[in-house]
Amino acid sequence: MSGMISPLCAPNSTTTGAISVELSNAADFSGAVRSSVSTAVGWALEAGPAGTRTVYVRFLDGSDAVVLATSDSILFDADPPVVNAITVVPADDGTVRVEPDVSDAGSGMADWQATGDTASPGDRLPASQASAVIRVARGGTVYVRAIDRAGNDLYRANGGSLGAAGSNEYHFDTGGLGSFALFIDLAGSDLYPVGRSDGGTVVSPEPAAPRASGSDSVFHDRPTPQPASR
Repeated sequence: MSGMISPLCAPNSTTTGAISVELSNAADFSGAVRSSVSTAVGWALEAGPAGTRTVYVRFLDGSDAVVLATSDSILFDADPPVVNAITVVPADDGTVRVEPDVSDAGSGMADWQATGDTASPGDRLPASQASAVIRVARGGTVYVRAIDRAGNDLYRANGGSLGAAGSNEYHFDTGGLGSFALFIDLAGSDLYPVGRSDGGTVVSPEPAAPRASGSDSVFHDRPTPQPASR
């Protein structure tokens, strides 16, 4: 995994003489890479399963003497969480109670959201909250988004598919009213149900005639930008 490291603790070059910085994934600075002191340095973390990653930094002067050495650790997790199941309990007032079974073996669960309308994703709820009451149209779909502590997320629906319009033929035939579904995810590493992919776009087929269908849909996931490593 690559990322940008901002050495905000960089010493004042005027008073310390620091002109270069070395970074390494090892405490003994084996495999260290040297560059000029700057406000941000691209760096690739050590590969492997989820867990703690430590980056070691030292600043040197013109004689290669170390003027400052430091390190910092993060919890690395490149895998999205898992939505194992979604339990939906309807009520007489038109609401449903959503009880998702979500988990993350890497950084751990942070938040989750539930909605019956992908245009309104719903409040972010703490992982400790076991359920939420939302309003869903009759026969509609409940969508759950799980977010782990590293910011990875996963979407799952209890029926249908993300960014897919339901059939409204009974409205379309009589009044020309149809359905349009739009699902857009702007960032993050995502895992979707079958038929949807991270960084993918799915558009419903164009109808043979302008009024031949009562539903159209668009699904778009913006690919996660990969920062350049140095």
